[in-house]
Amino acid sequence: MKILLILAIAMAGGLALSRLMKLLNLPNVTGYLIAGILIGPFVLKLVTNVDIKSAKIITTTALGFIAFSIGGEFKLSLLKKLGGKIVVITVVQAVMTVLLVLLALLLVPGEYRVPRALLLGAIAAATAPAATLLVVRQYKAKGPVTDTLLPVTAFDDAVGLMIFSLCFALAQAFASGDALTVQAIVLDPLREIGLSLLTGGVMGAVLAFVMRFFKSKANRLCLMLAAVFACVALSEMWELSSLLTCMMLGAVFANMRSDSVIAMELCEGWTPALYMLFFVLSGAELDFSILLTVGIPGVIYIIARSAGKYFGAFTGAAMSHADPKVRKYLGVTLLPQAGVAIGMAQMVAASDLPQTLSAQVVTVALFATLVYELAGPVLTIPGLSAIPVIGDLLFSYGFLTYLSVILAVCMTYFLKKTRRGLNLRAVGESPATADAAGINVSKYKYIATVTGAAIAGLGGLYFVMEYLGGTWSNNGFGDRGWLAIALVILALWNPDHAIWGSFLFGGLYILYIYLPGLTRATQELCKMLPYVVTIIVLVITSKRNKQENQPPASLGEAYFREDR
Repeated sequence: MKILLILAIAMAGGLALSRLMKLLNLPNVTGYLIAGILIGPFVLKLVTNVDIKSAKIITTTALGFIAFSIGGEFKLSLLKKLGGKIVVITVVQAVMTVLLVLLALLLVPGEYRVPRALLLGAIAAATAPAATLLVVRQYKAKGPVTDTLLPVTAFDDAVGLMIFSLCFALAQAFASGDALTVQAIVLDPLREIGLSLLTGGVMGAVLAFVMRFFKSKANRLCLMLAAVFACVALSEMWELSSLLTCMMLGAVFANMRSDSVIAMELCEGWTPALYMLFFVLSGAELDFSILLTVGIPGVIYIIARSAGKYFGAFTGAAMSHADPKVRKYLGVTLLPQAGVAIGMAQMVAASDLPQTLSAQVVTVALFATLVYELAGPVLTIPGLSAIPVIGDLLFSYGFLTYLSVILAVCMTYFLKKTRRGLNLRAVGESPATADAAGINVSKYKYIATVTGAAIAGLGGLYFVMEYLGGTWSNNGFGDRGWLAIALVILALWNPDHAIWGSFLFGGLYILYIYLPGLTRATQELCKMLPYVVTIIVLVITSKRNKQENQPPASLGEAYFREDR
């Protein structure tokens, strides 16, 4: 009977936090996840790991209904009505996101590097812009972005599930440690996907046929529950993808029954409690001890996925000749993650993959979900940008601006508070000493160089996509590259100092616009102010001669182990 008490605690916590989230204009799923974290084994310890495992049937069943509802949106009639534009945007942004996250995580060393990159890359494709849709409905927004967002949302998760099924099978092949064969990396994944789709299709056809003989709402609800339960059970027995099977169940049923919308609405009265339990129990699995060890992959995942969604949506919209506003803003609305992403992570946790690998994937997925669900609504609420002075100053930018601030804070914490960050600083000061202490100098230099180049690339992405509106001209950067170098010097090698330094440089750089009566010569003198400030800071810091304000002693010097 203890399981009933656990479910009661989970539901009570979820309800309490959902009320708080409502006051903060945040989605309920955020409250459910936070409630799970609070009652879980790493905070209040009201629910233990054993309790979570005993409630796995709840999470597995919830996954089936989530996939079933996704499949119900996948209608051929709607595809024909919308044309190829939505399909192009959806597929391009999903594939680009997967590839970008996959390639970025492959550069991060560690155990199970390849399967980890495959799994997180596939999870990155999933989108759940529920928070954005709530904002859209609250402000009754209309326009090309809203008109495009709604159908893209309907098909994005379906595409993500197909990609996940393939990547999951490939990850299992790589993680097994066995010799990679054509059967392991090609035939087995295709078999699993094919049988999952076939099973779901057959069950969907059976459900559509049998429902002809039942007219009452109660009986039809029982039929759909039985169909989802059967698909989940068969998938477990035959080692198929329950997500893909249940999605196909919903898709076939929705296309074979003209009254499928009315029928599937019956599930909406039964499943909210199931979904609440699913998210709360998922939040309880967030392991903070593991979170510290996967900090770098987690940050890279968020950055790469954000860039992939934004740039992928921009590219897909450009290829389909969509409205310029769609190109610029659609990617931001696709950032949030929730149910499907967590569901994919739970599939990984329930599989026979190594515990270390599955724990990392689940932790990164849950952490990213919390970040996206907390930040997404704030960045999309138009009321914030309407605040006089403060709104334009703080809330009128694209997501890449806020991402850069978050990245600077995270990098500061990494460099000053983590062991790997201290190792990196040691490599910068004295590579020979670090080498003698057992630190892999080449690895740290390689990762630091790649990470720095990626961050610089995000700066270029922002300049082209947001500042220039997706266009480019020769010498488009002007002298801003030198301004960035000056900012690095001004920040005194501390990423957090770059935050206020950027505001300072930005203000000084455009100061001449707000000073009346300036000639061309005096305007150019005003543009020199950031560099003058940098020189003043360098003079002051050199006088104080504090070690923490100096550049790394071995900056720019090559190191060869044999030269020690």
